Amino acid sequence: HTLTIEQAKTLTGRTLDLEAAYKQLLVAGASRWASVLVVRDTDSDSDKLFVSEVLPFGATSSVYAFNRVSRALQKIGIKLFGVIWSNFFDDYPQVDIAASGEGAKLVAEQFLSLLGWKFSTKSNKRLEFAREFEVLGAVLDLTKSHEGKVIVKNKPSRLKDLSTTVSEIVAAGVLTPAAATKLR
Repeated sequence: HTLTIEQAKTLTGRTLDLEAAYKQLLVAGASRWASVLVVRDTDSDSDKLFVSEVLPFGATSSVYAFNRVSRALQKIGIKLFGVIWSNFFDDYPQVDIAASGEGAKLVAEQFLSLLGWKFSTKSNKRLEFAREFEVLGAVLDLTKSHEGKVIVKNKPSRLKDLSTTVSEIVAAGVLTPAAATKLR
């Protein structure tokens, strides 16, 4: 199948989301001594020890370890399977030419499944490739990709929040530090 230049530049995208990502990485047996958490039992007014079998979410070393594995998955997907994607923690924004249909989606999902990784299959998370898609709290607009343009914009909900905040600032006549942080 031969593509025109315009077809080759017409892109679509989606974001693949790993499901309960940290819970998919087990703590190595030799490191279990370092995965003991102290939890306060308010009923008995005593501390209880809990051994985490998986990376404890939020722990600094868990973030570092997860990001290394997450980046490795990204690199393997690119090198071995030609998946065009990036990653940010457990999100994998993925792009492909529109003419290829859903092939890239299947390749990415089958690759992760082959390794035993679970990804979200919820209808609001496992979206089809589209000309516009949400990625990392923003919208990636590929509708002009055939012209060599890709637009990154705020999500509609973010625009509404900003509009409300600006209206409140104008009405108050002062920009407080708290209001300023909402404008980030």
